[in-house]
Amino acid sequence: MITYIKGDLFQVKSGVLGHACNYQGVWGGGIALLFKQKFPEAYRHYQQICKEQGENLVGRCILISENQYQIACLFTNDYSTKKQILKHTEDSLLDLKRQIPPHTVVNLPKINAGIFNVEWELTEKVLERVDEDYNVYEL
Repeated sequence: MITYIKGDLFQVKSGVLGHACNYQGVWGGGIALLFKQKFPEAYRHYQQICKEQGENLVGRCILISENQYQIACLFTNDYSTKKQILKHTEDSLLDLKRQIPPHTVVNLPKINAGIFNVEWELTEKVLERVDEDYNVYEL
């Protein structure tokens, strides 16, 4: 089930914090830039993973821990079409689902809707299809 909550994503106390990203090793804009500022160690880890694995990350999720948080890097974009981004989103969410216990709360902004320019309603349908146990925070 998707639950919409307006507030600051970085104020949540439990669950996973997730965001969509690419494999270029740069959290340079949008919500990714806020993750970079809030979690500098996670950012360095992300950079290293991107350097090592590059485009093999597309459609995958990498979990990185920093402080009390688990950060889900959903590799949804390889600078392709909206249809491909949505497929990569589904694949990365399924990968995340395999890595976390059932019914874990996953806190997300409206992924793909910013810099990746994919209408939220399309990504929302992917979320609904993958699992009913996601909570989505709206920023």
